[in-house]
Amino acid sequence: MALANLADAHMLVLQPDSGEVLMANPFSAVPTPFVVTTSRGSWYANC
Repeated sequence: MALANLADAHMLVLQPDSGEVLMANPFSAVPTPFVVTTSRGSWYANC
């Protein structure tokens, strides 16, 4: 329920079939062309 509330508030995006988190700004759970790299690692980002 909490994730659905956050999705309704446009704070994150859920996978339509599974309800898993797809995007939580500024991060993406799936590969994108946008990568953020720091000394601690690299993460996929949203546009």
